[in-house]
Amino acid sequence: MKVDVKQFVDFVFKSGTPRLTVVKQIKKRTEYKVGEDYWKDLRDVIHDIHIGTGNYDLVPEVLRRLAVPDRKDNYTKAARAFERWYQKYEGYRIEPPKFTWVVSGLEVRANPELAFEGPDGLTLVKVNFNKDRLPKARALAWNEVIFAATEQAGITPAQVLTLNVQVSDTVLSVASDPPLRRLLALEASTLASLLND
Repeated sequence: MKVDVKQFVDFVFKSGTPRLTVVKQIKKRTEYKVGEDYWKDLRDVIHDIHIGTGNYDLVPEVLRRLAVPDRKDNYTKAARAFERWYQKYEGYRIEPPKFTWVVSGLEVRANPELAFEGPDGLTLVKVNFNKDRLPKARALAWNEVIFAATEQAGITPAQVLTLNVQVSDTVLSVASDPPLRRLLALEASTLASLLND
């Protein structure tokens, strides 16, 4: 069974009935629908700028491509906040690789939105566009899933960070956390078991 890192971390941080609700949502999910992906237009523009195929100002380009006009205010705020952070970040920009952490029969997609190669090595960035700050414990779990997936792929990033765009906050992990990894592996086993019932 395949899940994305957000679904997996939601499961990890829930208990009781809300945890079972996450399992039901994963089981009932349908194929990906672009129209239901609130931040897709913004992510696409950021990706194009990041890999060098876009040579334009972020905010006007986001608004030009915006498919759903009533998202304009949220997109403008998020794009401006992202731009402030991005302009300060150093490193050679590379295409962000796609990774999957396979554990206990569960495949957790852990695809960072940004990747930089710098003097210290590879930096991978997972972006949270929502207006609410992703709690530090959840962000560290996101980061650890990315570390686990990259290690399975034979890559060791120098650092992984989660960027809370709208509050200009980052949660940085400079090394894997073995105790957290063991906990996440146990949770993956539990989720796989529940999904197979």
